[in-house]
Amino acid sequence: MQAIDAIYLIFTFLSLYFTILFLIIYFDTRKDFLKSPMTKKYEPLTIIMPVYNEEKSVYESIMSVKNSKYPQDMLRIIVVDDASTDNTGAILKTISGIEVITNKKNMGNAAKPTNVALNKVKTKYVVVVDADSFIEETALARMIVMLQEDEKVGAVTSAITSRDHNTFLQKIQDIEYSIIVWARKLLQSVESIYVTPGPLAMYRTKILKETGGFDENNITQDIEIAWKVMYYGYKVRMAMQAKVQVTAPKYLRAWWKQRLRWSMGGLQTLWQYRHTLFRTKYGMMGQFVGPFFLLSILTSLTGFAIFTYAMVVTALKIFLATFAPGQAIQYYVEIIALPSLFLYFGVIILILSIFYVYCGLSTMKNMRYFSLKRFRIVYVIIYLTAYVTIFPLVLLAAMWRLYKRDMTWR
Repeated sequence: MQAIDAIYLIFTFLSLYFTILFLIIYFDTRKDFLKSPMTKKYEPLTIIMPVYNEEKSVYESIMSVKNSKYPQDMLRIIVVDDASTDNTGAILKTISGIEVITNKKNMGNAAKPTNVALNKVKTKYVVVVDADSFIEETALARMIVMLQEDEKVGAVTSAITSRDHNTFLQKIQDIEYSIIVWARKLLQSVESIYVTPGPLAMYRTKILKETGGFDENNITQDIEIAWKVMYYGYKVRMAMQAKVQVTAPKYLRAWWKQRLRWSMGGLQTLWQYRHTLFRTKYGMMGQFVGPFFLLSILTSLTGFAIFTYAMVVTALKIFLATFAPGQAIQYYVEIIALPSLFLYFGVIILILSIFYVYCGLSTMKNMRYFSLKRFRIVYVIIYLTAYVTIFPLVLLAAMWRLYKRDMTWR
């Protein structure tokens, strides 16, 4: 029992430490948190969009780029059709003002077709957009500012929001996406943004080409490229008002597939850059990003193990109490006493987590989930309890897939 108590105390400490750390950062930076000015100096941009079987969204996605408040004569849009088998190719032929590269054979991931287009880029800055993403009008004009103001900035990411809130799962993800954007901006304060998501990211072209482009062996190239940018001494920034909408998975199967890929890619990246862990020569990448990423994984798995242990022991005592009437009172007392440490610290973590989510959602102007109307607050409670409990299972599945070297993701 002492070992379990020690593990639980470590888990509690890490959970409280990072929650409080992020809250301190937020209150220290909140005055300038949402600032994302538009550029006063427009420069040519190349937009790269890798596409595979996106007939439902590709037209609207491209048009969101073409309709942006950025001089159209300064935008070059390169679409790489990675051997789509649906109606994507026919749709692309109807759109004027874009360059289409059609692969005869599917390349297996998004990095390879993106690199095909990258080889044709001649502009100073390049933008990568997913074919199921929809950028807001001012996004490009807000992102480029951060690259123009500081030559050491190598990449700029955007604020990804959920487009649809129809199903129960999409409502939960709507909360999650807002918190991810908020937390990612907090990480900028400690030079630790560790992903430039595919829906919309802007890069300094020179850096991508000098460092070999996107990693074609990583299942989530948008995580690896951010680590690579930091590895070579450049900064990653986030433009909070550069917004892009995505369609979150409607149902659990699609969600699981997506999150499994994200977890696999994150683990790949951590292993690839493991030599930077805790090493000061790599700056915040070695001192914070890697350790934070590693500790997040360990905390998630440890919390799940403790929760499982507590549930199993409690169930066992209920079983014994049921089939040992003479000692029922003793067993029920033990059931009440067993989770006391778990319960008390758990309540503290839950309260702080609710406040954490409140700060995030209020900043992101997504406060409808803190409304008692239609019991929407229930979504927040479920997000903080049942939903986050699934993630350790995703991690374990990702580890198993990597162990088996099963890198398929489509």
